[in-house]
Amino acid sequence: MLAQEIYEKLKAEFGDAIIEFKQEPFFDPFVQVNPEKLFDICLYLRDTPDLDFDYLSLLGGMDYKENLGVVYHLYSVKLKHSFVLKVTLSKDNPVVSSVVLMTGKVFH
Repeated sequence: MLAQEIYEKLKAEFGDAIIEFKQEPFFDPFVQVNPEKLFDICLYLRDTPDLDFDYLSLLGGMDYKENLGVVYHLYSVKLKHSFVLKVTLSKDNPVVSSVVLMTGKVFH
């Protein structure tokens, strides 16, 4: 599935929680999401059959001077597509939900 299609599905499902979509020639396409909705968005990406993102291939942190960021590189082993989520956090309260459940992993 193309990044634009994934973005459109996320926007339809989560509305304003999808803050920004960027697709540029030299960078992986990404969606910036509201950190409060990150866990729900990850569950949706994992549990929606035509998305089936089951693998967190890279988790990174960013320092944007005024804010902090977390970058999630997701991959679907079965469907062989990838996508990137980003969240931006205030340095005053840099808290984001884990994407790991108490009873099992959201991503392998």
